[in-house]
Amino acid sequence: MVAFEIDLTALAQFADQAADQASAAVKGVLEQELGQAATTAKATTLFKDKTGALRASIGSKVEGDSLFEGGIVGTLYADAQHASFIEDGVSAHTISARNGTMTFQIGGRWVRVRSVKHPGIKARKFLFGSVNPDEIAQKCERAVVQAWGGG
Repeated sequence: MVAFEIDLTALAQFADQAADQASAAVKGVLEQELGQAATTAKATTLFKDKTGALRASIGSKVEGDSLFEGGIVGTLYADAQHASFIEDGVSAHTISARNGTMTFQIGGRWVRVRSVKHPGIKARKFLFGSVNPDEIAQKCERAVVQAWGGG
């Protein structure tokens, strides 16, 4: 019997190293781009932030270390309770009192009502407007090519 043995250990090590380089490159791009997007979103004038809570809640994170084992996920977020209302807007609606009536002040005069008609607010895409997913994907692709010694 004649047998040939091929040792692919070196190839496997090279593939692992290439995967690590690609993962590190993508993670670096995501951290940089989403960090910049968070800074841009915090600086926007698309909304008024009376308490500072919405701006303070804007951030970014990148989770995962491998493109090939579990993936790498980048997130741009605002986790203030009212963030989605500002980002996505709210349609006109009626707000009804929970215990019969609501009391509030208008122009120095106290008013008591059973309901009010909220006019709604338009969407102010402060998060979505600060990031370009296609551009980030292209930068990730270029970073992987560069990490692997390409153009």
